[in-house]
Amino acid sequence: LQLTSLEARHLHAERLQPAHLVLGLLKLVDVDLAGYFAQIPPDEVVATKGEIKALTDAFNAALAFAGAGKLADAELALRETLRRNPRQDRAWYNLGLLCAQTNRAPEAVSALQRAEEMAPTVADYPYARATVHWQRGERDLALAAARRALELNPGHPQARALLQQGNR
Repeated sequence: LQLTSLEARHLHAERLQPAHLVLGLLKLVDVDLAGYFAQIPPDEVVATKGEIKALTDAFNAALAFAGAGKLADAELALRETLRRNPRQDRAWYNLGLLCAQTNRAPEAVSALQRAEEMAPTVADYPYARATVHWQRGERDLALAAARRALELNPGHPQARALLQQGNR
């Protein structure tokens, strides 16, 4: 199943903490997948309406579980979303942030890199990766990822703040 990648919304977290990002993200990144797919020309979507509904249901379930603090269930729903559509950048992003929140930094970085591969123009993806590297004490990797976020969005305040903090 391959679907056109979702246009990303910008998420602006207030601190440089991955846990804060996950909690903010999983409440804010409520994408209307059904509405999104309705806008895609039929020849660009290789999925049945049932498959799209199942994908939408899995993604929405992940958001609901995360909002209720049920992170294990949220992870299962995100993985189901990705099983159905491995090109769903927002699911990779959410999974990466969830892994960061549950102290699985290598998995978090990997998932965030996948999100970047799927949607290379979304500044929040390298910024989120920067926060994971920063938490691990990987200063050079964190600053490089923050610089990438600023290349994509020169007005990204959190990436700028991380760079300023790293250059002190």
